[in-house]
Amino acid sequence: MAWNQIYHLFEDIREIAEQQLLLAHRIEDPEAGKAMLKLMKRRQAITDRIDRLSKKIPDYNEIGNSNERIEVLAIINDIQKFDRQSQELIEAGRERTGKKLGNVRNNQKAYNAYMPNIVSTEGWFFDRKK
Repeated sequence: MAWNQIYHLFEDIREIAEQQLLLAHRIEDPEAGKAMLKLMKRRQAITDRIDRLSKKIPDYNEIGNSNERIEVLAIINDIQKFDRQSQELIEAGRERTGKKLGNVRNNQKAYNAYMPNIVSTEGWFFDRKK
């Protein structure tokens, strides 16, 4: 019974990994980032549940060739594939964002060089007694 529950939980994680991959395509969108965070929290909760269930199976960590274990390993391979693709997309988005930030900083420096700050920070004193 526990293997069946674990199998379905891994299927849930695979679905979350697929959704994360879709969100990774538009990671520069702030809403996508928020949705990604929610999915990560859901995924962590499912992983914790799998950990609790796996403790109920005496030979869970033993290497075996049972059908259930082979099916779970196939799902894990799919999850890893989706995670690798998501990671690549997120890294590419991070690099693009870093370049944009660098361009903004350079543009700000150029603007400040040609358009000096007009606000004066020094006080002026006029002596009228002379």
